[in-house]
Amino acid sequence: LLDGFDLDKDLQTRLAELDISRSDLEVLFHLMDTDQSGSLSYGAFVDHMSTAQRQDMRVQVMTLKLSINRVFETQLHMQHQLDAISKAVGTSASSPRSA
Repeated sequence: LLDGFDLDKDLQTRLAELDISRSDLEVLFHLMDTDQSGSLSYGAFVDHMSTAQRQDMRVQVMTLKLSINRVFETQLHMQHQLDAISKAVGTSASSPRSA
C-alpha cells in the first residue's frame, strides 16, 4: 500500500482528495491490517474506506446542519443588532434636525 502510494501519482491524487497523507496512510494500514499479516488486499482496503466514508458522511451531514443552524442564529442576532442601530440612528438623527 505504501509502495503504491510512493509510486502511483494517481493514488496520491485520489488520497489527497480524501485528505489522506502518506503518514495517515501508514496509520490506516496498521488499523486495517486486522490479522497483522503486514499485507492488505485491495478489496479489504476498499471495504474499509467505504465503511469509513459512509460513517464520515453522517458526521459531515450532522456538522453541516449544526453549522447552518449557527449561521442562522448569528444572522438573526446581527439583524436584531442592525435594527437597534437603525432605530438609534433614526432617533438621534431626527433629534438634531428638529432642534
